[in-house]
Amino acid sequence: MTTSSLFHGIISGDRRRGHDEVAARADRIASGLHSLGVTPGDSVCLLMRNDIAFIESAYATMRLGAYGVPINWHFKTEEINYVLVDSGTRVLIAHADMLHGLREAIPAEVTVLRMIVGGMSNKEIAFALDLSENTVKTHVQNIFGKIGVSDRTSAATTAIKRGLVRVDL
Repeated sequence: MTTSSLFHGIISGDRRRGHDEVAARADRIASGLHSLGVTPGDSVCLLMRNDIAFIESAYATMRLGAYGVPINWHFKTEEINYVLVDSGTRVLIAHADMLHGLREAIPAEVTVLRMIVGGMSNKEIAFALDLSENTVKTHVQNIFGKIGVSDRTSAATTAIKRGLVRVDL
């Protein structure tokens, strides 16, 4: 008499992955998230269709003790922005074709932090983003508070060390 496993893996259309393959892929994703600075208790947003990659990404966040925050892929840009800001996400995992047009959804403080790392002044940031200098100053102070620093140089070095911003050389 032969017995077969009740678990056949994950099937999505014509694609299927066995348990071992799903586990191995989730481990690789978790490793990548860890290298980006994701730690237990952090939020990781998932902007993906309901398929195998979503399940693997959700497993990866759980393996790190992080919270997977699914974002409905039918959401409008403003709704995506709300979830990104409200969740305080460290990372957004998304299907590449869903990123088109999301520039407006990336929280302003993330963009400002990138510009600080790039060496831009508040005045330059305000001009580039079409904001007032006071608005930029408020974003900068919020960034300082969130990452626990008191000056631009510390903000830039902390952001790079934590993997919040990448520097392309």
